Amino acid sequence: MYYKEETLFEQYPLELTDTYKGRGAVFAMTDIGRVYLKEYSGSAVKAEFLAKLLECVNEQGIHTETVIQTTEGEYLAKDPDGVSYLLRKWCEGRECNTASWDEILRSADILASLHEAMNQMEHPLTEVLDTDAGRLLRTYEKHTRELRTVRNYTRGRKNKSEFEKEFLGLYPKFEEQASEILESLREQEGKKEGMGICHGDFNQHNIVFRSEYAAVISFDNICYDVQIGDLARFMRKILEKNNWNMGLGMEMIRAYSDKKAMSPYETKQLYLRLAYPEKFWKIANHYYNANKAWGFGRYLEKLEKIKAEEENREQFLAYMKHFAYS
Repeated sequence: MYYKEETLFEQYPLELTDTYKGRGAVFAMTDIGRVYLKEYSGSAVKAEFLAKLLECVNEQGIHTETVIQTTEGEYLAKDPDGVSYLLRKWCEGRECNTASWDEILRSADILASLHEAMNQMEHPLTEVLDTDAGRLLRTYEKHTRELRTVRNYTRGRKNKSEFEKEFLGLYPKFEEQASEILESLREQEGKKEGMGICHGDFNQHNIVFRSEYAAVISFDNICYDVQIGDLARFMRKILEKNNWNMGLGMEMIRAYSDKKAMSPYETKQLYLRLAYPEKFWKIANHYYNANKAWGFGRYLEKLEKIKAEEENREQFLAYMKHFAYS
């Protein structure tokens, strides 16, 4: 183990038996179980907020990781260079199986309970979290501008690759989708309904199952937003892996809303977040910033996958739009 890590662990009242690296962190077996140490870019105030939030959530029966304080009672430890680290108790288990409807629906149910639990946290949020309700609109406006930049760049290339030809062929459809979503979001601008603390990265990797319970991990991206954004992020990941199965998608919504009711505004937000062509933007963005000498084979494969699933995606979104705007 490097000297830096030794000096960090020495700041905690723990007995170490083994250490190893993984998932961008240093793991250790200790007298209180497995822990992991990870660089933390937030402030000490935000680290304390996170620790108390996780404590609040655990007290309400939602299993999560917990933050461990140093011997001096601090939430952050610093290495010799002044870089901050956070130590957390690891939650053992295996991540959610994206082929298991049972685990997926249990995860949606747990997410609703997590949101209810986080809503009980009493704290002046503006001290630690960005509470701007217009973040999503600005993000999608930026994505759409970037799509147009990639379109213009690709048009100007003389010897176009198969990927570039395919991209230009698909572009009009996805630009139309993006423009429709932006128009709808502008109509909703200024509304703050359904806002609350969000996990910020709720996906199959960050909910782990064991025989007696499931736990939610990796709260590094907590934010203040429409909480249904967490569900949208989770649904997008799951539906992309299940060819936008309509039955699964609607069951996920039902599993969440049975525990935490969704208002008409939140239902529209869910639709808009799922309907924005984020995967197409992501491929375009990666292509534009990549070393063009590497070729475009993997990007072409991703575009072909989008084409293959687009019919199911459109059917699901059409049904959801009717459901959201009826």
